[in-house]
Amino acid sequence: MLEVAARRDPRDPDGALGAYAANQQPFDVFLLLVFGLVGFMMRRFSLPVLPLIIGVILGPLMETRFREAFAISGGEVGGLFNETLAIALYVIAALVVVVPLVLRRVRGGSVAESLAEEEELVQR
Repeated sequence: MLEVAARRDPRDPDGALGAYAANQQPFDVFLLLVFGLVGFMMRRFSLPVLPLIIGVILGPLMETRFREAFAISGGEVGGLFNETLAIALYVIAALVVVVPLVLRRVRGGSVAESLAEEEELVQR
């Protein structure tokens, strides 16, 4: 079965037909083409696709929960920071982003050099 899927012509309109059939909206086909182009460019420039997929899946859920948190706190931002667990998670998230950048600077290499070294290791 995998061999049949690998032999299919990539120009087949099955994806476009499926996108159009879902809501009978030409805009859905346009979205298919835009996201296909985005995915192609990400592959072309060796950008990971998985974070984008995770963002698309979790984004609406996170937005819903964020709105619920604001509704519960009466629209005040302070409601997001009044729990010890929330503050600890914010600190951990900030450290995950900041610590690798600081370590690269402390070691003397630039961020571009570090990324080039990591890419070279991955290709081996």
